[in-house]
Amino acid sequence: MATMILCEPKNLQMIEEVWKLYKGKNMKLYEVPNCTAVRVMEEGRVPPRAHQISSSDIIDFHHIDGMYSYCTNQKGEVVPLAAWTEVEIVK
Repeated sequence: MATMILCEPKNLQMIEEVWKLYKGKNMKLYEVPNCTAVRVMEEGRVPPRAHQISSSDIIDFHHIDGMYSYCTNQKGEVVPLAAWTEVEIVK
């Protein structure tokens, strides 16, 4: 059985430079590099029936998928956070 890797950065050096520049600064989720842990800075905007997220929760952002994103919470549950949500990079 193959193991699925959800997030494998293509250019790790560039992503690490962005992490250093923007760590601790608020930005929109669509501005964040893929494969980054972020803290939600406002009440999470998710579609109906999705796992709810509240401000200050830390999630793993994988990639943007249209209006929403593919993120996972600490329990590994998918949280489709809106791409325009205000977040802060934690790593």
